[in-house]
Amino acid sequence: MTLVLKQALEIAGLGIVGVFVFMALFYLLIRGLDKLLPHKEDDKADK
Repeated sequence: MTLVLKQALEIAGLGIVGVFVFMALFYLLIRGLDKLLPHKEDDKADK
């Protein structure tokens, strides 16, 4: 395997890992905000 191909695969791998880390942090942020500021149901919607 050439050096350029190895470096390209490393960069692609880091990019994919970065996307998954970002998605996990964003998910945890949303879950935390949902617990901190829960959604309140309106009684008007049931009528």
